[in-house]
Amino acid sequence: MNVEQVKPGHQWAEPLQGKYLDIKCLGSDLQITGFFPTYTAEDSPCDLIRQFEKTPKQMAMGQGTGTQSPEVAFANADTDEKLIAFVRKFGPVVAHDCSMPVDTGVSGPYFPLRLLAHQDMQELRNEQIIYRAALALEPVMKFMRVV
Repeated sequence: MNVEQVKPGHQWAEPLQGKYLDIKCLGSDLQITGFFPTYTAEDSPCDLIRQFEKTPKQMAMGQGTGTQSPEVAFANADTDEKLIAFVRKFGPVVAHDCSMPVDTGVSGPYFPLRLLAHQDMQELRNEQIIYRAALALEPVMKFMRVV
């Protein structure tokens, strides 16, 4: 018996066109727009969980793979440009004013439903700092369990 294992992903939205979400800078906010996710595209670059799963976790000392898993990319996003690139790929970290505006001029593959959210840049910077600090503590916590 051959059983296919279905793994749920996590995708805030699918890109309107291309492979990244649409971002507009509005003052100190980012406006993020994409289609409601259908999970029909295989290996979508915007699928946080699938990108995490497929990134090699065990790297030999001193050897990088050229690709960062999403959690490392977010922890290393120490500039506004890197943070915006993360949000462009995976969606907002803390979304405000989420809506599904009606748009008669745009249609998606199955659902013409768009998602629209606002991400405050200062809040995004703060979340990155907190996440980076927590990720840095992980090896210390593992060491403390061993000792």
